[in-house]
Amino acid sequence: MAGENSFSSSLESSPFMAKFVLVVFARSLSIKLDDINFLLWKQQVGSAIRDHKLQKFILEMKIHQKGKISQFKTRLHNTKKGDLSVNDYLLKIKSLIDQLASIGYVVTTKDHIDAIFDGLSSEYDTFVVSVNSRNDPYTIVEIESLLLAQESRIDKHSKELDSTNQVNMVKIANNQ
Repeated sequence: MAGENSFSSSLESSPFMAKFVLVVFARSLSIKLDDINFLLWKQQVGSAIRDHKLQKFILEMKIHQKGKISQFKTRLHNTKKGDLSVNDYLLKIKSLIDQLASIGYVVTTKDHIDAIFDGLSSEYDTFVVSVNSRNDPYTIVEIESLLLAQESRIDKHSKELDSTNQVNMVKIANNQ
């Protein structure tokens, strides 16, 4: 018992422990933070922080956000359509832009469109030139709609080419 009292009295007199105050939240946070739900999580945590007047301890979060911004911008600029459908590609770009917005970095419409165009393959070059040559700029929604229509045209022409090649191969095989 004597050992227990000396331990608690040493904690009370310790200058290290005097800096920390135990805060018990009246309500628990219902959301676990991940890369997708930052805005919702931030609202819940922000409310709890304001309720308990803990804003002075948040400075370190700003430093972490700068690193996250750099990380998401790099991922945005390195995203390529590759074998993805246009819809999946656009969703991937939108997700990265939403993640940037969730940490306070606003992507301009021009930067959003540039990110979309930069990740497209050369088969979309004429589309990109056509869109960029317009005097009145398109909105992101218009670009996405036009891009989906362009993908359909490319798929249609690709299928027509495949069927023409198959017909030619059958004719050649029959002539031999």
